[in-house]
Order: sequence, then structure tokens, then C-alpha cells
Amino acid sequence: MTSTKNPAPVIQGFNTGRLYTANGQRIAWCVLPSGNVAMYDLDRMIDYVLQFPRGFGVTDRDVMRAYDGHGSGVDNTAPYATNREDYALAGDLQPALMEFARSIPPRRVPPSF
Repeated sequence: MTSTKNPAPVIQGFNTGRLYTANGQRIAWCVLPSGNVAMYDLDRMIDYVLQFPRGFGVTDRDVMRAYDGHGSGVDNTAPYATNREDYALAGDLQPALMEFARSIPPRRVPPSF
């Protein structure tokens, strides 16, 4: 019998280099089964679920644009998801997102997003 459970999301991350801390701004994120993105900003201690269409092919740049309040990169709609299931899953994933963010090297020169 095969499992119908969704596989664990793949966590990715980057450092914006923004000067929030001595380590820059380390952000970990993953695409949820809905297509939305759970993200955690370790240095500012902020987490969100960002709204994206399923199958969009999200990049670091897309996450940063949505986080900065510029929409998802697909349109200019509100970037924050309202799906309760996504927020519950993001809460379950938060320890893994935090651990991944801690592994991102320090950086203090902002890239161009």
C-alpha cells in the first residue's frame, strides 16, 4: 500500500545581506503542497506564509519580492496567504526552517533583489 501523505517540503534559503544583524538577514523557505511558501527570517524573527499559485516555480527573488510587500511576482495581490492548513503546516515546519536558516553563511552586502 502506498502512502498518500505529502512528501516533506524541500527547504531552501538565502542571505539578503541587509544590515539587520551582524549576520545579515538569513531567510529559509519552502513551497507547501498548496503552492504557497512558508518562510522564516531568522535575524528579524519573523515568519509568514506567502501566497503563490501552485506550480509557480518560486525563486529566492520571488520570496523576497513577496516578503517586501511587492506581491508574489505573478500579480500585485496581497502576498500573505489565508489558508489555515498552510499556517498549521508552517508552524510544524518552523523548527526545520530555523535550523536551515542558522546554516546560511553571514553576509553584509545587499544583493539586488
